[in-house]
Amino acid sequence: MTDLQDSDPGEVRLSKARLDRILAAAQTIFMAHGFNGATTDMIQAAAGVSKSTLYRYFPTKEILFKAAFEAFSREFLTNVGRLCRESDGVETFLNQFGMEFLQALIAPRGLDIFRLMVSESQRFPKPGKLFYLVGPKATADMVESYLARAHRRGELHVASPAIAAEHFIGMIRGDLHLRCLLGVSKPPSTAQLKRFVAATVAAFLAAYRPAAGKDPEPPSAPS
Repeated sequence: MTDLQDSDPGEVRLSKARLDRILAAAQTIFMAHGFNGATTDMIQAAAGVSKSTLYRYFPTKEILFKAAFEAFSREFLTNVGRLCRESDGVETFLNQFGMEFLQALIAPRGLDIFRLMVSESQRFPKPGKLFYLVGPKATADMVESYLARAHRRGELHVASPAIAAEHFIGMIRGDLHLRCLLGVSKPPSTAQLKRFVAATVAAFLAAYRPAAGKDPEPPSAPS
C-alpha cells in the first residue's frame, strides 16, 4: 500500500505506516495532556501529517481517541484471542490469560492509562466509556465466550458466563492492581505473579468445576 498523498483528494487509502504514526502520536498526546488538554493540532504536528489527512480519517477528537486506544489494546486482545483458540484445556487458558492480563495491567503504561481514564472520565464521561468498550469490555467478552464454550464441553459448570468472567477478572486484578497504582509496593516478579495467578485459578476452578457425573446445562444468555 502506498502513502496517501495529501494533494490527491481522490485517494482514500491511508498507509499502515502513516496510520500507525498518527495513532502512536495520539496515544502520546492524550497520555501527556488528557482528553481535554490534547488538541488535534498537537497530534497532527507530532504525527507529521497535514490537517487534511488527519481530519479526513478522524473527523472528531472522540473518533481519534477511540482509534488510538483500540490500537493500544489490539496486541493484547490478539494474544487473548490466540489463547482462546490454542490453549490446551481450561486450566491452561486461565493461567495463561491471567498472566497476560496482569502483566498488561500493572505495566507502567497500563497503570498510566488507567490513571488517565479515571481522571478524565469524571469530567468527560464519553472518552471513559469509549476506552471501556475497546479495552476492559472487549477483554471480558472474550473470557465470557471462552467460559461458555468450556461449560458446553463439560469442563466447567457456569450458569452465567458473564458473571463468571467478571469473577475471574476481578480475582486476578485483586488488590495487587490497587497497590501498584498507589505505589504501595513494587511490581512483583514473574515468579510471584505466576504463584498468585495459579492460586487464583485454583480458587476459581474450585467454585466452577462441574459436579462429577453431572451433564452441563446450557449457560444462561447474557442480560
